[in-house]
Amino acid sequence: MTDLKILLWPDPRLKQRSNVVRMPGLWDKLAGTMTELMLAAGGVGLSAIQVGCPYRLVVSKFAPPMYNPFISGFDISKKRVTEGCLSLPGFYEEVYRHESIQLTYQDLDFKIREQTFTGLAAQCFQHELEHLEGHFFTDHLPSAVRSRIRGEVQKLKRAGKYGK
Repeated sequence: MTDLKILLWPDPRLKQRSNVVRMPGLWDKLAGTMTELMLAAGGVGLSAIQVGCPYRLVVSKFAPPMYNPFISGFDISKKRVTEGCLSLPGFYEEVYRHESIQLTYQDLDFKIREQTFTGLAAQCFQHELEHLEGHFFTDHLPSAVRSRIRGEVQKLKRAGKYGK
């Protein structure tokens, strides 16, 4: 598992919807490797789809690894926040996120857990759970901003500075 790499936008695999994890234990090593990748990249969260594994697994700095997480409740109010993504390094844009969310998930022992998250943790999990559905934070942006980012990524690729 040490040869895993974070997929970079606009890799089409990032648009895949993730499958439910049905067998615990098989994924513990992946969760550990993902956590190492996330921390080495300076991130706060990472979903399995971002390493090319289309399963509902999320790691973060805010909670133990989570299988099959979903948002089971949220504060109606949203806040404008600056957001980036490990799959789009160096790019940050403003998006709206719920200030507080209730998350239901299975832990590594496959026990169902519920937890409330606020602030950066809530933002992180909203972002990561969108990845599990095949969405990307740029989906929240106006098309002109997405086009600008796409153009900048193309320039960086030509210069050999994207994905290093």
